[in-house]
Amino acid sequence: MGDSPQPGGALAAGHPPAGETKAAIDPKQRITGTIELAPALKDRVKSGDVVFLAVRADQGGAPGPLVAVDKLTVGTWPLRFDIDGSKAMTGGSSFAGRVFVVVRVDKDGDAMTKQPGDVTGQVAVTIPATAAVVKLDRVL
Repeated sequence: MGDSPQPGGALAAGHPPAGETKAAIDPKQRITGTIELAPALKDRVKSGDVVFLAVRADQGGAPGPLVAVDKLTVGTWPLRFDIDGSKAMTGGSSFAGRVFVVVRVDKDGDAMTKQPGDVTGQVAVTIPATAAVVKLDRVL
């Protein structure tokens, strides 16, 4: 199609680099905060575990379609995060309004699978949001 690389892997002359969007990212439209682990679940999560953070559109008070994603690694608690439109699933999409921040500690490190034992949590926020707190308080 129009965005396909030319033979040899090069993009057409004048085409922006792959993954680059034409819309500027508004630095004020971001979500910052922390991920906290419920004390009762501390034995289920270890340093180095993969953490997937998904921002999902609010769909009638429940998490809906993906807006943006990020991948983190468990270190010390609370775990800090900062996500903006640069992590959007679709370049140039709106990173604004009411959303859910959904977090999952994924034991197999594969974003596409949810395994029994994965630890999750979520919080609803309105972008921009600072000091959002996601409590990991549920086990799949």
